[in-house]
Amino acid sequence: MVTKIIQALAGAGKTHHITNDLNNCKRYLIITYTNANTNQIKNDLLASSLSPDQYIVSTFSKFLIDWFINPYLSLLKPHLPVIKGFTTAVPSYYSKDNSHNNYIRRDNVGHYVVKNNLYLDRISDLISFQTNSLLNKMFKRISLFVDEVIIDEYQDLTGYDFSM
Repeated sequence: MVTKIIQALAGAGKTHHITNDLNNCKRYLIITYTNANTNQIKNDLLASSLSPDQYIVSTFSKFLIDWFINPYLSLLKPHLPVIKGFTTAVPSYYSKDNSHNNYIRRDNVGHYVVKNNLYLDRISDLISFQTNSLLNKMFKRISLFVDEVIIDEYQDLTGYDFSM
């Protein structure tokens, strides 16, 4: 559940506010969209009063892979092969309109994977396709390790990302 949204222009200090308004008694998972911002947040947190064991900083894609895909690989539907990594390539069957005869449906592994690599833009889609029971298990696991999840640069999220 969203409890606070900070909206401001670029450069207004949103990230600085996030990294300097944390409680020393909590564990945080801070998710951002770019590697550059991940590094900036880590540097800001090193200068804060938090201990490094109180926070995890991750890109959104890495968060999904580390917390939703890898721990549950054998339980995901459709069943995925061993994943080598991810690809930023756009699938040739991207559109599901009838003019694309090679569209692969969501219940087929080929919709999400090519040559043992996950399509980066389909990871949220894959997770949202899972059963409510598995999704509940995934979110419960997160709560064992962190007290609060903070998303920086949420304006960069799209489509199924918001289902998370």
